[in-house]
Amino acid sequence: MKKHKGLLSCLFSFKNKDQKAVDNEPEATQQEISNEKVIPPKATKKRSDLFYSGINLLLKIGWIILGIFIILQFVVGIHVNSGVNMEPLMHDHDVVFYSRLSNSYKVGNIVVFNGLDNKTEIGRIVAKGGDIVDITEEGLKINEYFQTEPYAKGTTDLFENSVRFPVNLAKDEYFILFDNRNQGGDSRIIGKISADNIKGHVFFMMRANDF
Repeated sequence: MKKHKGLLSCLFSFKNKDQKAVDNEPEATQQEISNEKVIPPKATKKRSDLFYSGINLLLKIGWIILGIFIILQFVVGIHVNSGVNMEPLMHDHDVVFYSRLSNSYKVGNIVVFNGLDNKTEIGRIVAKGGDIVDITEEGLKINEYFQTEPYAKGTTDLFENSVRFPVNLAKDEYFILFDNRNQGGDSRIIGKISADNIKGHVFFMMRANDF
């Protein structure tokens, strides 16, 4: 009798183990399904690489914009010519590039400067510090010598509101005229111009019809 009871106990124990194994099968299946939904490591790495590539691209663009801003503020300036003051060399809407790094200029330099009413203008330096400028009926005279100006349009005449001549230029002072001498607003009107009021000398020009 005891042997039969032991046998039944063993059978019952194996049955319970089998039942637990069967009961655990859905949990294992559910776990496998859950694992299938996890994003593979390679896909995650690819998304991460794209994100950092985008950040690096934005940083490069930002540095480029900052570099251009610094160059335009401290190295090179751009100005659009307005009007006919510098004809025949320049025309309305021509674009000039000028260097901001210069602190001294030569006779003949074309410069961008603060003109009448602080308006930005383009003109040509005809005299510098130490020179004596005079304008008579015969034309422009520098240090007692009349000037030949093949680039000028019209004659170098005085206006009713011109400054008193002759004009003596001190160090870092310049006399600037428009190439189109029929136009007022240059040194004949505003007088000598200090280096502080000169923004820079023109080194490159683009015609408006090139755009």
